[in-house]
Amino acid sequence: MFKPAWHVAGTIFGAAAVIGSVAVVRSGDSASPAHRPVPSESQIRDLDIQFYQQRVVRDQFSARDFTQLAGLYLQRARETADNADLVRAEENARHSLSLRVGRNEAALGILASSLLSQHRFVEARHAARRLVAYDSTSIAARGLLAETEFELGRYAAAGRM
Repeated sequence: MFKPAWHVAGTIFGAAAVIGSVAVVRSGDSASPAHRPVPSESQIRDLDIQFYQQRVVRDQFSARDFTQLAGLYLQRARETADNADLVRAEENARHSLSLRVGRNEAALGILASSLLSQHRFVEARHAARRLVAYDSTSIAARGLLAETEFELGRYAAAGRM
């Protein structure tokens, strides 16, 4: 089948453009912002951790920043199974709660989750009960309390959640 010259030239030019763009992406520093590699989720999370670490140093009274940092440590612990991150999550959540008890349910949930992940079920149940006391209609809070009750062998109590 006969193909016009413009079609052949277009195909060659298009292939050259694709090959050239691949070379630009692989060249590293010379890549345009549109062609730079996208950071992974774990890289973004680690950058977020660095960001909030700096923020809590600058503002040691920001309960919200300590809660954010605690949540990021908990997320990383779940992804990497690093127990040290569970402890960091617990410490930052406790510090956040020491700064602000009211309207700080997120820190309480992170605390309960980090304690549960550390198999400190009695302490986790205490935190989960406090969380349910804030909002007894919260499915997440009730689920967290049910999980702690289950881990403690209190199956009937877990079933009532």
